[in-house]
Amino acid sequence: MGSLAASPVVICHLSNIVGIMRCHMLHAILRWLTDAALADAMVGDLEEQRRQRHRRSKAGAWLWYVRAAAALTASLALRRALEALSSVGRQRLGVAGLAGEIAQALRSLRRTPASTAVIIATLGLGVGLNAAIFSVVHGVLFEPLPFDSPERVVIVQGQTGGRDAQSYGTSLIDFRDLQRGQRTFESLATSAYWTLTLTGTETPLRLVGARVSGEFFGLLGARPLLGRTVEPADDRAGAEEVALLSHRLWRQQFGGDPAIVGREMRLNGVRARVIGVMPASFRFPAEDVELWLAMRGELEGVPRNSRFLLTIGRLKPGVTTASAEADLRALAGGLAAAFPDSNKDWMPVVTAALPALTQQARPRLLLLFAGVVVVLLVACVNVAALIGSRGAARAREFAVRSALGAGRMRLLRVTFLESAWLCAAGLLLGVAIAAPAIGWLRSIAPQDIPRLDDVSLSWTVIAWAAAAMTVFAIAGAIAPLVQRDRAGLERLRGSAVAGSMAGWGRRGLVAAGLLVRSFTRVLAVDPGFDAANVAMMRVFLTPPTYRSLESQRDFVARAVDHLNAMPGVTGAAAVSEPPFDDNGSGTSLEIGVEGETYAPGSRPQARYRATSSDYFRVMGMRLLDGQGFTNADREGTTPVVVINRTMAERLWPARRAVGQRLEFADGRNAGWQTVIGVVNDVATDGLEVREPPTVYAPFRQRTLPFLRWMTFVVRTDGDVDAGLAAIRRRLQEVDPNQPLYGVTTMATVMRRSMAERRFSLSLMTAFAALTVLLAAIGLYGALAQAVSRRVREIGVRLAVGARPSEVFRLVVTDGLGVVGVGIASGALLSWLASARIESLLFGVPGRDAVTYATITVILIAAGLAACIVPAARASRIDPVRALRAE
Repeated sequence: MGSLAASPVVICHLSNIVGIMRCHMLHAILRWLTDAALADAMVGDLEEQRRQRHRRSKAGAWLWYVRAAAALTASLALRRALEALSSVGRQRLGVAGLAGEIAQALRSLRRTPASTAVIIATLGLGVGLNAAIFSVVHGVLFEPLPFDSPERVVIVQGQTGGRDAQSYGTSLIDFRDLQRGQRTFESLATSAYWTLTLTGTETPLRLVGARVSGEFFGLLGARPLLGRTVEPADDRAGAEEVALLSHRLWRQQFGGDPAIVGREMRLNGVRARVIGVMPASFRFPAEDVELWLAMRGELEGVPRNSRFLLTIGRLKPGVTTASAEADLRALAGGLAAAFPDSNKDWMPVVTAALPALTQQARPRLLLLFAGVVVVLLVACVNVAALIGSRGAARAREFAVRSALGAGRMRLLRVTFLESAWLCAAGLLLGVAIAAPAIGWLRSIAPQDIPRLDDVSLSWTVIAWAAAAMTVFAIAGAIAPLVQRDRAGLERLRGSAVAGSMAGWGRRGLVAAGLLVRSFTRVLAVDPGFDAANVAMMRVFLTPPTYRSLESQRDFVARAVDHLNAMPGVTGAAAVSEPPFDDNGSGTSLEIGVEGETYAPGSRPQARYRATSSDYFRVMGMRLLDGQGFTNADREGTTPVVVINRTMAERLWPARRAVGQRLEFADGRNAGWQTVIGVVNDVATDGLEVREPPTVYAPFRQRTLPFLRWMTFVVRTDGDVDAGLAAIRRRLQEVDPNQPLYGVTTMATVMRRSMAERRFSLSLMTAFAALTVLLAAIGLYGALAQAVSRRVREIGVRLAVGARPSEVFRLVVTDGLGVVGVGIASGALLSWLASARIESLLFGVPGRDAVTYATITVILIAAGLAACIVPAARASRIDPVRALRAE
């Protein structure tokens, strides 16, 4: 009851405090715009009228007060600006006079080299890093696609189970039905990834292509650099095979020959005529596409539920994505009724092209941009504090200038020229930092960020940085004049700024520290195999040579035997999908356990991999029970499989898995498969992800016709990097016309799998380190200027008996006190915000005590380093000279 009774009093006090603060702020602004007497009268009139209106309506009184104060301030500011222009016109300052003032401003800055260098370095780091990040974010997420009217180009995907379900492509049959029935698009087109083998060159090449419908390039409005694009006449069964080259393939493989149009090339053993070359900016539907071909009926017979095509559309003028989606969904409803087995619950989703293509990279880049904005804010607040501190230190100089007749505008011109010098130097340093920073970002970024190769430091970004520096120069010129009568508050203000910077530094370092701890935990995870001295390379067994399963099995068997016979090789094997790889031909199948019955849709799923007999030994995988495959496990013998630990525990938790039988719910794998062994789990999808149930089958018994990608793994007894070229030549001898690609080591593949985590870690660490550096610079600058203003005080202390060590301790204690406040506030904010970063962590809680303790020590050390130089300078002050100068 006591607290309830006291609450009106508390509210009254708070209201009075807010009113006093409001009046003081308005009074300070008006005094700067006009003389003190007039400012007092204006504030008094406004308060009197507000009180009169307050009796009728509290809200109305506040609204009137805000409007009246804003109008009065704007009117006085406009009058002041017009007076300034008139004053400049009356003074008729010549070129020589302006040049003299510019030179004088530069000399003024040179008299305080440490403060000037700190401000320029802070501005340069903040502007440079922001320009680099802004270039990346703008180039990837916001730069328009190189199409005609790109805002009308959309991506059509398919989903089952609602909008939150996983997105898929469309099938060719569904695409044609939608194309015939739609009414909201000018046109629809589709494309499919296509792997091709280029022969007739010194060595065969594996190319990544796209087969497109005839409307594809016309829909996009994409124009070729040479020749023409794929047209509807090319997209019909029996038409001549034509190829449209990417700019990269044209330069790398054909030397940029302008006479390439009309030549023939052999793709998958078929002659194709080159009809054109696309410009370097066109890389669609994916970054790695090297050439485009017409569909020409290549996908005829593919079932309706085989949805792997990328469908695009161009909206009619005035049509929204929502109305286009509604149009296609109405058609999909009819297809679901007509074909329930394949189209039940399947619905198209229409998305603008640019967001759809960058949706994977968008969260990371926006987080990156938010981090660098924080760095820029830290830099700006630091510089504002240092400039304000410079102005307070020059209060006597401004007083002398005013006494000699210098008006406010004259003083403003002096401070503006100095601020302009600082901002111009900071801008030049920032531009010099931005270009290599963009290169560094490219080098550490994951490969799945689209359009990153096109990012550069553009004039738009430089203009943005120049505009920001102009605004900051104006603010830096005004700040010293506003604060010249309040120099006594400077010490408190500098301390507050330094403390806030320490808080931001702690938050950034806590995030970086948690990521470091998480990264080390990930690296400590057992991948389930031995990656040392293992080479890997891929093949894609393309028609016509390897059209049948028998020919594919024969190639794999001959290749494994040929590699095993190579000197220095301790083992070679083949697998359809190796660990850390999503470019193979692994798949998931529904399975059934002998003796179990399943309701529709309730069968368990398992990853399927086809391997050669020696795969487990070559990869260093542990056999936990039973045995592995032998060369006797071939077509015509009892079908056998090996499963991983997770699958054994889930399907037979209370029994031994070896000897049990299962079947694949896929018509192409008839019969029961006998489990003959259990192996340990491996890190298939990354070190931080547990492997799902997985079944291994001997390649010689493989009956799935779409598993045509194979990866060969080779273990050597020496340096695998030095032997890569020899291993590649050895495998090439099996079939000189079969291209090899993805030649690398398993250790390299593991490092690439950590690219996204390493990217986040590198950037967060860089941001945190830069924030702490800026905070230390700001603390150093604030203490150094505070010492210069307190020379007389320190001289008096020393004159009356204070020891230099006591003065040193006094300055350090002041600085560390500020750092302590920042650390405490930063710890609280980091603790509250820890849940936001836990999604990026592995094996480390968001409130890890070890990380918090380590970061506290780092920040104290950084603060101590920033305090030492000003403290040492203060302890060496000569009291006699200090008092005499005063």
